[in-house]
Amino acid sequence: MGFFRSSKDWQGHFEEGMRHGSAADFSSAEKSFREAVRLAPDEPYPHYELGYTLALGGRYEEALDELRRTQELRRAFFAVETEIWICEQALSGSLDADVIQKLRDLQWMVDAGGAQSEDAVAISSNVVQEAPECALGHFHFGKAIFERDPAGAEEALRRCLELEPDDTTAINAKWHLGKLREQAGHKDEARQIWSAIGTDHRGHPAAELAQKFTALGR
Repeated sequence: MGFFRSSKDWQGHFEEGMRHGSAADFSSAEKSFREAVRLAPDEPYPHYELGYTLALGGRYEEALDELRRTQELRRAFFAVETEIWICEQALSGSLDADVIQKLRDLQWMVDAGGAQSEDAVAISSNVVQEAPECALGHFHFGKAIFERDPAGAEEALRRCLELEPDDTTAINAKWHLGKLREQAGHKDEARQIWSAIGTDHRGHPAAELAQKFTALGR
């Protein structure tokens, strides 16, 4: 009675970590997530949130350990591939802290439904200007102007793919690129782009989801 830990105990620490993170208390969030990892080392959620918390604090090498472990436990878990890419870019010196923060702001806008807002257009355009070799910046810019400037969006998405982003971003970019070609009346080309997603990213969960959405839209 009370002396035996439940297999669900990690969830309490995990939820506590999420509350601390929402309050920007990252030190406390880290402690909670580390305890959740200790109690449930094979659960991807604590590893991912611990890695994300460490990355927010600029501790990219430590973050990579947790994010790569997440990837081992569950391929393409949430935005883990993109987070790994950001950490690697930061460690290589390709992206500075200011650009990384803008990329996070953009992702938060996407999560809140503001991918095509005026703020998203302005911030993503700024990222492209500051870091022209940043694939993720071109991706967000392409999505931001997707409806207002299809030709510009296509150019941005193609540039994103040329710069070799993480697989999740590449799949998303290809799906949107296919939609642009379809809307321009080039349905055969759109189908080729969508078909290539399955070929180029075989077995990837995001590829399977993209193909399901494509099939539903036909």
